Order: sequence, then C-alpha cells, then structure tokens
Amino acid sequence: MPAIRDFATNYTTSTTGTTITIPMPAYQENDLLVAVLCADTGTGTWSLTGWTALFHQTNTSQLAVLYKIASTSESDPTFTRTVQETFNGSVISVRDINTTNPFGSTPVYTATNQAAAAKYTMSTITTTVANSLILYAVSNAVAGVPSLIEGPVILLYGQDGSAESSGVGWGFMPATGTTPNNVTCSNVATGAGVKATIQIAAPSGGATIIPAYCPDDTSVYINPINGTTAYNGNAALAATADTLFGTSLNGTTVADATVAAAADYGLNPYHSTGRLTSISGSKNWAGAALDLSAGNNVDVSSKNILVHTGPSTPGQIQRLSPVADFKGICFGMLSSAGNYKVWQVHGAGTTYNFDRDVPLVINSDNTSGLMESTGTFNPAAADVFGFWVAGSGVSTTIWDFYSLWMLDTVTVAGGNAAEPVGIPGMVSAASVGHERKSLLQQGDNQVLVLGPVQFGNGGTNPIYLDLNATAIEFPRQYNFASKTVNYCSVDNVAGLTYYAGAGDTIKHRNSVVSSASKFHWKFHASSSTSAAYDFSGLQIIGAGTITLLNNLSLSGVTWSNCSNFNSAGSYLNNCAISATTSTSALTVSSTANMGRITNTSFTNNHNGDIGHSIELTTVGTYTFDNITFSGGGVAKRNFNTGTGVNSSTDIATTDAAHGYTDGDAIYYQDQGGAQNIGLTDGALYYVNSQTATTLSFHTTKADAIADTSRVNLTSVGSETHYIYSAKADVYNNSGGVITINVLSGGSTPTIRESNSSSTIINNAVNLTVTVKDEAGAIVQNARVAMYKTSDSLEIMNALTNASGIVSTTYNYTTDTPIIVRVRKSSTGTKYIPVNATGTIQSSGFNLTVTFIADSVAT
Repeated sequence: MPAIRDFATNYTTSTTGTTITIPMPAYQENDLLVAVLCADTGTGTWSLTGWTALFHQTNTSQLAVLYKIASTSESDPTFTRTVQETFNGSVISVRDINTTNPFGSTPVYTATNQAAAAKYTMSTITTTVANSLILYAVSNAVAGVPSLIEGPVILLYGQDGSAESSGVGWGFMPATGTTPNNVTCSNVATGAGVKATIQIAAPSGGATIIPAYCPDDTSVYINPINGTTAYNGNAALAATADTLFGTSLNGTTVADATVAAAADYGLNPYHSTGRLTSISGSKNWAGAALDLSAGNNVDVSSKNILVHTGPSTPGQIQRLSPVADFKGICFGMLSSAGNYKVWQVHGAGTTYNFDRDVPLVINSDNTSGLMESTGTFNPAAADVFGFWVAGSGVSTTIWDFYSLWMLDTVTVAGGNAAEPVGIPGMVSAASVGHERKSLLQQGDNQVLVLGPVQFGNGGTNPIYLDLNATAIEFPRQYNFASKTVNYCSVDNVAGLTYYAGAGDTIKHRNSVVSSASKFHWKFHASSSTSAAYDFSGLQIIGAGTITLLNNLSLSGVTWSNCSNFNSAGSYLNNCAISATTSTSALTVSSTANMGRITNTSFTNNHNGDIGHSIELTTVGTYTFDNITFSGGGVAKRNFNTGTGVNSSTDIATTDAAHGYTDGDAIYYQDQGGAQNIGLTDGALYYVNSQTATTLSFHTTKADAIADTSRVNLTSVGSETHYIYSAKADVYNNSGGVITINVLSGGSTPTIRESNSSSTIINNAVNLTVTVKDEAGAIVQNARVAMYKTSDSLEIMNALTNASGIVSTTYNYTTDTPIIVRVRKSSTGTKYIPVNATGTIQSSGFNLTVTFIADSVAT
C-alpha cells in the first residue's frame, strides 16, 4: 500500500505574503509528493510549476492539496497564492503508489466545510482501489491545532501558524469500500474550516509494503488540558480542587495552586499545558481541577486513566516533596460532591524524576496507591479530575499536566513479509500517533505498555507481525517501597491479545513478555487456528489472565510465574511451565486435551508450600507423553486410623517413609471414611516430621516447625486415611478414577486426590542388563535375575540374547532399590557370578556387567 515516507512543515507570519516555502522531506524518485496548504482566509488559489491542484476548499480558512510525482532531483518547493494571508502547510512524501493514477482512475476524495467545533468526525469516502492509504486533512480558521487522534487513525501532525491551523492524519483500507465513520478530529480552539478525506492508490500491480497502522482504538480522549482554555463544553483547568475535592488530602491541608498555561509545551509542541505552581515555602498540597460538563462524564469502570506530567524546568524536582513523605504529586477522580478517590502518582526520588511527558495512570479499582478515598466514588460517571503538587518547603515547585485519556483496547494491523510489524510500528500505531505515551519505546526492540493492545482483528485488517528478539514489559503497579508510584492500576487490565485471520502471520519469537504485576496474554476466541503462528522461544513471565485457543499449536513457549490457565485444547509441544504460584499451573479438562500436550516440563509450580503443576478435572485415561516434573511434593501416604494413630502423643504413623520436612503443607482426606480422628476432611495442615515414618499435624507453618500446638488426634476404628503433599505434581480433582499412562521417558508425578478421587499411574520404564567378558565381547545365555531389595520380589529372570542383552519393562511408581544377580555356568566358558545393586528410577535402569572367567570351574 502507499506508505508515508516523510513529511516537513512550515508557516508564515506576514498577512501580506503570497508564498510559503516548505522544506522538501526525504523522498525517492516516483514517490507521490502531497502539499497540504492552509490559509487563514480568502478564496485564492495556489500554484507551482510541475504541481497539480487536487482541490481548493474555503470555509473562512482555506484548505488546498497539490501534488506531483517526484523526479530524481527535487528542491524545496515555494508555493504561490493569488490572495495575501498568513499560511501554514506541509509536504508529504508517499512511497509505493500508482504513479499514473495516484488517487484512483477517477480521483476519490471529499473536501467539505466544517463548522467550528471542539470535536468532529471526518467524512467518509468509498475507495475504489484495494490497499489504499487514506489521508485525512483539516484546516481551522483559528489556532486550534487540529489533532486527528481518536479512532482508526494515526496523527502525522497538528500545527498552528500565526492565525490559522491545520492537521493531517492517515489510515488504511485493505479492501475497497466505505472508510471508517469514527475518525475524530480534536481542536483546542474552535474555528470554521475544511475537512478532507483522500484515497491514495496502491500501484496497479498491487501493494509491495503495508506499514503498521491502527484499524481500531476504543480509547477516549477526555481533554487536552490546553492551559487554561476550556474544551468541548468542559470547564477550563482551574484552582478549584479545594472546593470540589475538599481542603484536606491524607491529613494535609489543601490550598489552591496557581494555575496558568505553558504555551507550546505539550506532547504536541503546538499545544499548551496546564501549569500548577505550589504554595511558596509550604509542604502542603496545592491543587487544581478539571470539571467536565454533564454530557461529557466518563465511565471509567475498570479502565486506565492516563495523564502526562513534567516539571517546568529540571530544577523543579529539587523542590518537589519526596515520595517517601507520602506527597509529591497526586491525581484523582470525583463522581459527585463528596465522592472521590485520589492516588499518589509521582514525587522526588522516583525513576522518572525530572523527566518530561511522564505517564501517570490511575484505575478506580486500585487500592495500593490510594492517598484518599471519600464517600462512594461512582466509576460510571467520573465528572471531575484533580491534580495536586506538594513542595519541599523551599520556594515553589512548578509542574505541567496535559493530554488526558481513558485507555482501552487499541488494535495494530499491517505489515507484510518484506516489512513486518515490529516494535516501532506497534508504538506508532498504538501510541505516538494518538498524542499519548501509552506505549514507551526503550531502545530498538523494547517497549513498556500501559494498556491493552490487540494484534489483528480477525483478518478484516490483515497483519503480518514479527516480534523477534524483543522485550515487551508492563509496568509494576504502585509500590511504595521501590518508589514506583506512577502506575496505579490493577491486575490484567494491560496486556496483549492476538486476533489473527486465516491469512495472517503472527510471529512472536525469541522474546520476553514480562511484568512484576499481572497482565493478560490472550488469544481472541475467534482467532483463526489456520493463521501462521510462531511463538518459539517466547517467554511469558508474570502473566495473570492467560487464554489459549482450541486447536492452536504452540511450540517452545515458556510460562513462568504466571497464574493458572486452561490448556483449552491447544497443542503444546516443547513448552515449559514453571514457578506458578496459583493452586495449579495448568488446568486440563479432558483426556483429549492432555493428549495434545507433549514434551513439556513443569518445574516448581507452587509458592513454597501450596500449588500443583496440573489439575485434572474429568475422569478417564490420560496420556502423559514425555511430561516431566521437578520441584514438586512427595508421594501420597496413608495411615491406619487405629493402629497408626497415637492419641497420647498426637502422632500418626505412615505406611512407609513419608519424605516430609518440618513445616511442609499437606491435605488430609478420609476418602469416604467414617472415622473422625480429629482432622477435617479436605483441610490443609502443616506437619512436623517426628521420624521418617511419623508425623504430627498443625494448623500453621510456624507451629509445625516449632512442634507446638499439635492437632489432637484420636485413635479409632481401622480405616485407611490419606495425606497428600500440598505441592504434589498433579491434582486429581475429578471425583473419580483417573489413569495416567506415562510415555516416552516422562516423569512419574506425585499425586493429590480430592474426595472420592483415585489415581492409577502406569509408567513402563525399560530395565536393561548387558553382559560382556573381560575382552568386551558379548556373552550370550547368561542368566540375569533381578529382585526388589525390600521384599525380594522377582522382577526379571531371563537369559541374555545374541547381543548379550536381557531387558524387560517395569511399571515405575517410585525409586526402587534392587539386587541384580548374573551367572553363567552352562556349556562353554564358565564365569564367576556377579551380584550388583542399583535403583530403578523414572528413566528406568541400565547396567553393564563384566564377567571374569572362572579358571577353576570345569
């Protein structure tokens, strides 16, 4: 598709001028050069040799578009107008265009008059060429700095001149049809003007590049906070925080800040900011408030609210009170008189310190950063936003506030194999192109994401994403100890969603997605499993809500320190799940779903006491194909309620060595028994290891370690009751019989069973003995016998074959000590018998025996 290569702008100040010269942006031969020219008033026409006028449209201010196909050598163009005025404008270079019909065989555009308004939607057109770039251009008869930032659009620029202003943004249409009707232009000052929507056509042979773009953004631009100028019917930022929010904040007096405008200081350098000056020589709060009109109230429920701040000069940080004093900067919301919440969001000593454009985020559900909560705040009707600064007691501290947004899901699309969507395109489409710092790029391939981002929208707007060797991080939520206070949100609001169409490509490989706070990592329920996915080498660290997809294939993905998630019928191969601290790391709801998980490892999925790697919820026979476990709890044990319980010492004796250490957590189950020995069925206890086969039970870990406050036990009846490690590998929560077949060298898991559940584990491991003589030659027909050490149960008794080998399979359940006896006294060479010991492990048993010839035997 056509893609913007570069642009340059300029403006004039003379009301008697007739020309404007604009620097030539970077270009290549056969690029389309588009001049967007704005005049304060009048109906004059623009001209320059070699340039063609697409249109002139006047509505107090005038908007005109001229164009040409770039030659090999272009100079800075000087455009001449027939009527004198002040001007501003731009030249935009566009690559990958149809050089014969750059706007379509019949140019497709609309240029219409727009009445003065703070916000208005752009006109739609019906495109005639697939993969067209949609250029949006506006003029304003006052210095309104029109910004095309809401909806499926990316801002190129919004600027003012001496008296007039203009703005340009762009979108993309992958197919022919009507352009979106929700592209919104915002003006900080209202004046009559012109708005235009223009199709720029792809080459006749089809697009060769498709840049990252934004096909949808449901975020809401609440207010630019353009100094002390009212916007869109709202009151201007004013020193009314004490009136609206109260005269005390966290026990400290609140006074009015001095409120002013700082011109040309915002995220858009043509915007003003709201500037607050604290009380001179005071440590008390100084506040201001932004009061929305009744029709502009915002439903902020479960949404992140973003505003930006920065000091008027770097030295202001010296006079800002520190975070450690529970002061600095606060940001709050009010729904009605006496019902509000206020959060601490900045202060001296934070990571951002004296940076400009610091993103401050609050969420009505956050409690950790709350500085004040009065009455009952109604998030469905946020009416006033408040801002407070507190000085250090020396002079004043001066801080700016600007660009107030309610963040919601922003979608990224575009890219192809030649130029896939990467981190820079993601940031441009989802953040920078909307005059906000909701995504902050750090280095070439790193980004900090403050809200929800979606890749693709089911194929309506195709995506070719390739995030290779990248790092995506979500902020740590408010943490006073680390002085990280600017992100007062809650778990799982920010995150990533993949929504691929059948023809899309989603590659997120050799990369890290992480946070110290929980975020969501999801596949949209309608995402196509036919898309080309590659997540090999991706590490997901610290995710909260994880949503997989039936029939989705994932290979080489690692989830670490995440919350529980359901396999949902996904195919997981060569994956790893570790350090999950939920009750269970992975829930598998059917035998078929477990069969789709292969060659996957589970490690330390507990919080040190409690947690399981896999939870099985349905009866049946499960295949564990090279599923390995490490770091889990010990095997289940049982005891007799009569002979195994000592009422005088409150100690139980287990059927075998239990493997527990002091303070370990266990679950007790009577498994349908009727005898009450003093423990609650299904309850969690902590144990003290009295001996290798005896335990006492306690209700706290501390008591178990100290061996104090033992639970009173009663010896009664003769039933078998069970204890299960609270961090056993697998939790059978089916309420019935589950059979686990361990294949391909997988681990035999330890088990916890809910009431009425039972588990059969089949792990057929290979037992192999190879017999050779001193020269290394194989010995055939040697007799090999193998016995359990514990009870002398025979496991193997057979003759070696022509390869000197004898083997069998064994159902491994736990490490088993064995004795091996090998002899050969039949015809031929006689050998001295060999006795050996060993242990059958989860990997089986393999032994090579070297015979020594018996020189005495005949």
